[in-house]
Amino acid sequence: MNSCCFSLSYTRDGTSDAPALHEDDIGLAMGIQGTEVAKESSDIVILEDNFASIVKSRGMIDEALAVATGLDYRFELDIQLGKLEIVKDIVLVAQSESKWKQLGELAMSTGLLEMAKLQCSYKTIY
Repeated sequence: MNSCCFSLSYTRDGTSDAPALHEDDIGLAMGIQGTEVAKESSDIVILEDNFASIVKSRGMIDEALAVATGLDYRFELDIQLGKLEIVKDIVLVAQSESKWKQLGELAMSTGLLEMAKLQCSYKTIY
């Protein structure tokens, strides 16, 4: 993300993200899944691997969703934020078995049985 005065990098776990983490003004790396290279190259290590908790605490959900344009990044952020209707729309576009599974598990754990049934019906495609 590049704003008027600073740039920010965010990564989940990748060694390949280390150069961007190092070069940007503020680099965030995941503390649990993050590689040692990514952690060493970053300015901040998020201990719980949940970027959404930072977004929520700062009241910046809309801003974060606006810049998360890639389907994978948007999927992860919406999962963490619990926005399952949006996640469902992403999964319908992506048609990824692992994303369907994640959506189904989260739907079941939160009591959204109709959404979990939808996941089961699409699972027969794979």
